Amino acid sequence: MASESKLDLLLRTMEENERKREVAEKKREEAKERARKDFLDLKKVFEVRIPLVEKKVEELGASVQTLSDKVTHIEGTIFKQENPQEPTGQESSWLAVPVRGLSEACQEAEDLSPVGNTNRE
Repeated sequence: MASESKLDLLLRTMEENERKREVAEKKREEAKERARKDFLDLKKVFEVRIPLVEKKVEELGASVQTLSDKVTHIEGTIFKQENPQEPTGQESSWLAVPVRGLSEACQEAEDLSPVGNTNRE
């Protein structure tokens, strides 16, 4: 009889462990499904934002190009100021480069810019 009770106890322990394993497996599957759903939701959020980010990248590229154009213009103006060409009798007067201050050159570059100009009405 003692061996029957030991076998019975062993059988109950095995059944209880099997139930616990099944419950743990079920919880693991549920957690895996929740994680999959969360990742799909996150993917949707990123896919919605991708066009917005691409648009901002394009705008940034345009701004960089505009700034590059301004810098080139200012550098050219400064170069002309540092190396003024004296008109000779053979050159036309419209080829003469007027000497201006740096602030005037910066203002002209800003006036030419289509981006970021708040002075225009």
